[in-house]
Parts: sequence; structure tokens; C-alpha cells
Amino acid sequence: MTRLKSFAYLRSEIALVSAVFVASLLLLQSFQITGDGLSYYAYLRSLVFDRDLDFTNEFTDYNPAHHATPDPNLKTEVGKVGNPYA
Repeated sequence: MTRLKSFAYLRSEIALVSAVFVASLLLLQSFQITGDGLSYYAYLRSLVFDRDLDFTNEFTDYNPAHHATPDPNLKTEVGKVGNPYA
């Protein structure tokens, strides 16, 4: 095998391994919005999809562990679940 063919073979193997690695990350990784990001995302999603500022479904649907979410029984003055980062 010549040096040029050896380099091309190595490069194709690196590309294959990289592609398998990226594919496994996309298929096996569970993406979850956590921390402050959930509260910031709640504003965007609630305004765009629900057309309101009631964060009840955002905090229940996108945070299955219920980590750092407001108590749904504590309502704001207008009767909605509040956002702790408001």
C-alpha cells in the first residue's frame, strides 16, 4: 500500500468513527431542559404556543423530575402559576 492510499484509508476510518460517534450521541442522548433554562424557555413557549403566560403545562411537561419548579398551588395575583425567574 502506498503512503497516499494509507493516508486516504486512515482518513476514511476517522470519518467513519466520527460519524458513528455523532450518530450515537444523537440517538442515545436524552435532551432535557434543566435549571434556569427551563424557566426562560417557559416564557418563550408559553407566549408562542399557548399565547398566555400560564406556565403550568411548561413546568409539568418539560421537567419530569420537577426540579426547581414553583409550587403549582401558589398562584400570582391573576391566578396563574408564576415563574421564579420573572
